[in-house]
Amino acid sequence: QAMPGDTRVEISWSGFTDSGSGIKSYRVVYSAGRIPRTCSKGTLLGIFDSNASSYTHTGLVNGTTYGYRVCATDRAGNKSSGSKTKTVPVP
Repeated sequence: QAMPGDTRVEISWSGFTDSGSGIKSYRVVYSAGRIPRTCSKGTLLGIFDSNASSYTHTGLVNGTTYGYRVCATDRAGNKSSGSKTKTVPVP
């Protein structure tokens, strides 16, 4: 989910599960204009531990579309294809 604001977007995620080894981390990437096709594409915003569920991306240009992808990595090293969303910050 992406909630737009004035020159910012709050990205939040939930619903990732791993009944085997458990979730280790989340990788969040973005791209202006489109959603990154994978979590190895786009610009890295951060790698967050398994307790994280949101990130606020600041310093954005109002009226520009930003696409986001959040991927989970489990403790065994497996990576999800990720959840994706896009939004436009507004004043």
